[in-house]
Amino acid sequence: MVTRCVQAGRTTFTDGPCPPGAQQSEVRVRRNQNLADGFRPPPAAAAPARAVPPPQAWAAPAAPALDPRAECATLARQIEQWDALARRPQSGQSQDWITARRNEARTRQFSLRC
Repeated sequence: MVTRCVQAGRTTFTDGPCPPGAQQSEVRVRRNQNLADGFRPPPAAAAPARAVPPPQAWAAPAAPALDPRAECATLARQIEQWDALARRPQSGQSQDWITARRNEARTRQFSLRC
């Protein structure tokens, strides 16, 4: 048995009696039932039916066309920076991170046919 105690606007739950001056009510639960399921607020009065507009087709905005030559130049500069950073003393984890970023840039270069 679970007891719900309400005192001074504060609600507590206990497996024993409530403290003096608290409003007490018994919570009935079944096995494998969440206790919070018993405290759902009563359903609100049914709202008047409104006409629901039909769903509208949504299209993602078109990505601006990028100049592949400009992106290729940017990727080349990024790879140079990753290489320069990799030549400095780094932890193994940092070296792995740098290698992954460099590989991503190289993959993008390949997909752009730079």
